[in-house]
Order: sequence, then C-alpha cells, then structure tokens
Amino acid sequence: MATHIRKPDRRDALERPYARDHESSVLDAMSKGIMPKAMPALVAWLMSVAADECPSRLHKSGVWDGHEGGFVVRNGEAIRNPVTDGGGSRLGSPAIAAEFRRYLEQGPSVTDAEGYYLTPLRACISRLRKNRPTIAEHVHSLVLREGNWRELAKELRLPQDVADVYLAEDLRWCWREFAQREVRLS
Repeated sequence: MATHIRKPDRRDALERPYARDHESSVLDAMSKGIMPKAMPALVAWLMSVAADECPSRLHKSGVWDGHEGGFVVRNGEAIRNPVTDGGGSRLGSPAIAAEFRRYLEQGPSVTDAEGYYLTPLRACISRLRKNRPTIAEHVHSLVLREGNWRELAKELRLPQDVADVYLAEDLRWCWREFAQREVRLS
C-alpha cells in the first residue's frame, strides 16, 4: 500500500533542514530589539522572557515548617509574614526555595539598587493592566498556557483566524511596552 504524503508533511520536510538557521535568525533579531512579525515568533519571545523570570527551582529539600523565609519586605523593611508565620506542614509539603518565595511575594515592579526591574515581564503586564486590561489578561493567559494561543482562542470562543490577529496584536502591544521600559524604571 502506497503512503500518501500530506501537504503539511511535505512542508515540514522542506523546512526541517533550515529550522535551526531560521530559529537563530529570529533570536538574533529579537536580541537586537527587532519585533518578531509572525505569531509563533512573538509567542517564542514571550515564553523565553517568561522563562527567564521564573526561578527554575521551586522547592528545596526538607519539609515546609512555616518559619523559613517568613518575611515580607514593605517600604524597605522586613516584617514577619502573618500568612506563613508559625505554620508548618502537617502533610509533609516540601519546603519552598528562597528564590521562588521571593518571586511569589515581591510585587511586579520591584527594582534592584540600580533601578533595573527584577521581573521586567511582570512589570510590563502590570503597566498594561492599568491602560489595556484586556491585552494584559490575554498576555498573562498565554504565559499560563505555555504559549498555546489556539487553546486560548477556544476559551475566548473566537474563530481561529480572528484570534490569531487579535492575539498577535496583543503581543505587539506587550513587545512595545516591554521594549520601552524593559530594564530601567523611568
């Protein structure tokens, strides 16, 4: 029985030898500050920025006792966190790593001593929430769905072609906001 090659398979076979070169070209353009044009490239940019911000280690060895890292910083002063203070795990929950705890507890616009955002994408989404709340929600939802814009389109009950246009434009808004104040607080 003869195997029928579908058009997507032929397209994939044609693009596969050049995929690495194309990906490196897109990454070079993004590092130079050139906005990606296609939806997959915009989503790849968003997911790479989101991955850079989130700590890779969520837990540390041991059982959560509620006392480690039980501080919140407010107005530059460390105070005990009433939510985690004095607690502990009766179920044996793993202890949260210090980097991840800071990521969870700090606000989106926290800067270091030189005025650089610690989490520039979270700061960007926070700024978008003030003027463009729908765009901010779509971008945040894409991050939570690991860049699966087709799943988000289904949830929004939008036809795929319409969702592609809207979500791509949302990512362009995010790119512009991120690029304007990516690193330093102005």
